[in-house]
Amino acid sequence: MCKTDGFVWIAVSLMLILTLGGMAQAIDFSVGSLESAGLILEPEGGVVESAGTPHGPIVIDGDANFTATALAEGWAGNGTSEDPYIIEGLSIDLGGTIGSCIEIRNTLLHFIVRDCHLTGARGSEGAGISLRSVTNGKLVHNNCSDNMNGIYLRMGADNNTVSNNTCTSNIDSGVFLEGANYNTLFQNNVTGSDYGLILNIAHYNTMVENVFNESDTCVLMVDASYNTFAHNMIARCAWEAIQLISEPVYNLFTNNTIADNEYGMYLDRAANNSVIWNIFLNNWGSVTIGELAAGNTFDCNFWSDYTGADADGDGVGDTPYIYFGPLDLHPLMYLPTPPIWVEPPIGQNVEFGSYFFRYDLNVTSHAPLNWWVNDTVLFTVDTTGVVTSTAYLPIGIYGLKVVVTNIYLSELAADFYVWVRDTIPPAWMIAPTDQTLKYGESIEYQVAVIDLSGIKRWELSDTVHFTLTASDYSVGSTARITNVTALEPGVHYLQITAYDPYDNFCTAIMTVRVLEETDTTTTSTTITSTDLDAIDPAMIFVIGTGVGGVAVIVIVLAVLRRQADE
Repeated sequence: MCKTDGFVWIAVSLMLILTLGGMAQAIDFSVGSLESAGLILEPEGGVVESAGTPHGPIVIDGDANFTATALAEGWAGNGTSEDPYIIEGLSIDLGGTIGSCIEIRNTLLHFIVRDCHLTGARGSEGAGISLRSVTNGKLVHNNCSDNMNGIYLRMGADNNTVSNNTCTSNIDSGVFLEGANYNTLFQNNVTGSDYGLILNIAHYNTMVENVFNESDTCVLMVDASYNTFAHNMIARCAWEAIQLISEPVYNLFTNNTIADNEYGMYLDRAANNSVIWNIFLNNWGSVTIGELAAGNTFDCNFWSDYTGADADGDGVGDTPYIYFGPLDLHPLMYLPTPPIWVEPPIGQNVEFGSYFFRYDLNVTSHAPLNWWVNDTVLFTVDTTGVVTSTAYLPIGIYGLKVVVTNIYLSELAADFYVWVRDTIPPAWMIAPTDQTLKYGESIEYQVAVIDLSGIKRWELSDTVHFTLTASDYSVGSTARITNVTALEPGVHYLQITAYDPYDNFCTAIMTVRVLEETDTTTTSTTITSTDLDAIDPAMIFVIGTGVGGVAVIVIVLAVLRRQADE
């Protein structure tokens, strides 16, 4: 069956293949154009703009000549793997003359050609960059346009890397590998040639995440074997997207998007090639198989013109895909691209006492999804990717891992934390108010605060004349203030502060006015032992009601916070 834990994905992981971009956020299972399907045409390297210092054509033949030329040109590096020669930032225009803008032959030295604009090369072997019998070369982020061939690797050009280059409007080919083996093409943009990519007697090459677009034939393989194409976009070709002729064997095509072409593939005298887990989207003709094409495997591909049903809901059609006969025994019902995050999950800060935690995770996918979260005691995740807590969360940091898996077992995982903190200060249940005493009268006054984390300590600004005695509870505290010395007439200022265990605090200032001995002004009512008896039971009631008490505290805190905001 079509699951992603088989040979193809093992091979892909070994080649360090990255995933290809997304689909519609609403998980729309229908498929339209490339744009409506969310399948991008631009590789990550982008389009290389014209740049560089004008320079004449460069021809290097042999390591000794390379060293001498590098010295004369002032190129950085010494040709080792740690310090390769750097040819960069040049603009070379041959103006339609025969030859190549940069031609390197018969070298083993390490070098990089990058950020060059190379154009106007003509002749059957002319190219923006030509490598012959060369290893250890890297061609990076160059613009090779309007040449006979954009980039030409031939006759022993082995073990080279061609990445993030733009090859546009070349006459014969965008990239040509002839007698070139074990090379890697990665994230190149090849557009508008007779052939986007030619592999002629070229073996064991790897093509990953390239765009081959709007050529007559996007990929031509002639007697080319054991090559791997993965996660490429091959689109809008006038004829075949991929053409295999003259005995290409044992090539692997996996996770490519082949879209909006006249024909998806053409095989003639091609054997034992594997075409699995690809997207064939809106091609006029899917696959043409010519004479002596035998033993080729088409399996687990998506075909936009497949009309079969999926009664058991396993994501695979119940009947084969038919194109001039049974072609794919396990056609996919959905685009097999992996799910990707709309926004990767990030750490979440939660206020202690919040009713419930909720975090909506969003991915794009055309295929149905399953969700999983590692902590199933305190958290759950629903079928739409919403993570919620199952109970009140104690203060602390919770490390969560979520995994989303599509119907083809392609996984996407992320780690994030939920940090529950107490940042709200205690709230006054009974706030300090100014008091007036007769001369010689003592004060006995009580205040009260609430806090979900409890109260760690009280502070009193004047401990010479006053003392504070606290009675602490699980979610609050009362404090009884009395004088420890006789109070002289006048105004005494007291600042009273309550701290929770996380040093959030509330504070208030009250005055105690002591009248002169002969003053007969009527005094304010002071708290007596009878008043205190009426306060403590109220606090005890709120604190002693368990979960209901917590709800009361939360409501009180919310009201107090709203009043503070106003």
